[in-house]
Amino acid sequence: MRNRGVPFVSSLAVAGFCFFLCPSRASAAGPCDGPARPFALNVGAAARAPKLEDGHVKTLGPAGAQALAEELTAGANPCDAPASSETARAIAAVDAALAAGNRADAQRLVRALVTEIQSRRDPIAVVFGGQTVTLTASTAAAASGPCSIKRAPAISPKDDPRIGDALKAQAAAQRAGDAQAAADAARAASDAYQKWGDAQTGKSAGTVGDYLVVARGAQQMGQDGLSQKALDQARSAAERDMKASSTSVDPCTASAKDIDCITAAVATGQLVGANGADNVAAATAAAMKAVEDRLNKKQLDDCEEWAFSMKLTALPNPGLDTEWVIRWIDARVRINRKSKNADASRLAGYAAEAWPGMIGSATGSCWEQVGDAPKHIVGPATITGAPFRFTVVPEVTDSGVTLTIASADANYTLTGPSNLGCQITKFLGDLILKTMLHGPFPIEIPLSEGQTEFTLSETEEGVKTEIHFRRIM
Repeated sequence: MRNRGVPFVSSLAVAGFCFFLCPSRASAAGPCDGPARPFALNVGAAARAPKLEDGHVKTLGPAGAQALAEELTAGANPCDAPASSETARAIAAVDAALAAGNRADAQRLVRALVTEIQSRRDPIAVVFGGQTVTLTASTAAAASGPCSIKRAPAISPKDDPRIGDALKAQAAAQRAGDAQAAADAARAASDAYQKWGDAQTGKSAGTVGDYLVVARGAQQMGQDGLSQKALDQARSAAERDMKASSTSVDPCTASAKDIDCITAAVATGQLVGANGADNVAAATAAAMKAVEDRLNKKQLDDCEEWAFSMKLTALPNPGLDTEWVIRWIDARVRINRKSKNADASRLAGYAAEAWPGMIGSATGSCWEQVGDAPKHIVGPATITGAPFRFTVVPEVTDSGVTLTIASADANYTLTGPSNLGCQITKFLGDLILKTMLHGPFPIEIPLSEGQTEFTLSETEEGVKTEIHFRRIM
């Protein structure tokens, strides 16, 4: 019986037609068949991590927590691992045979490819394309301060070519309708991922992100044991990072960058369910509240705030008709002599610009002298100054404090006669002065217990130096 309006075709004919032209599916399912398996991190808990924003204690929020989770698991899905160029060419040959209707050739090619991938016994030292690629575990850098702690992953399943090659070969075998080759490729991928993951977890992958990448990929590969092991290591690493970050908080000297890094450490601990994360979060929130108080000009225990200014004056001389003045104006420095911490960022770093300075203008002349003959004025010279910005990096020492001054934009314009001697003098003067202005150059300031002011005024070789460092809080 025919369906109304549809030409009758026997089921046998349909089957025969599809045998030659319809894409065939092998029954062997692999880790990349279907959507990625969900990988649950506690974004809700991480969203409650304390955050200092615009000088006020707030929380990281759902969007910030989700962004952190994505950062820590970036590149984790082994299904995204590409095939090597050699494997890609072999797969292209399989697909070309299928397109030409040569399924037997396609299956022969894909079986040869899978056999070659299976023969790579050591995924940690892979010989490929005539070159040996050694795959090593990531290591955690020694931490000093909250922002030196590495959390983001430095590894990926892409690091082992056998993983991507086997997964892409499995998909090719499925297209070729070879269930056995697809199953063999899936086993090769699983074996390669297991060895790669064991190498990372066994050699202390180091960062929370490294462990989470292994855990998420292992879950996608159906390797629940490896996934749980890596998750446990991620929690341990997060606990270590939280402890290192939270104990380094000094409300007197913590900068915006430090606080952001501490927020990330606490939120990471809450993401993975690290022990003590909530307690550390509460302590961190209290420290951030102290920073908020500091920004609101409240006095903190063991916290001193000082104002630094410096003035250099080039005094009139045979080549300089007027004084030339350079000023570094009223930078604020916070020091904690008890903890020996210090910071000189503006508003704890919440103000992006550096401290203000000013290079003045002056007039003079270029002159030359031969032997004992009188000086000969070649022509007028001018110095045109401009405002600039400078940074201060303070360090508390046993004898006081060292301030290291630097500027990226300090500049002036020096013009003079075109005489060769004057131009050489101009070049050398520019080189010396701009090197000094750009820095960095250290200034050592001695301070005794209870001292509230330091003043220096001295003149040497026609340059007067004046430094004023006074406590204001």
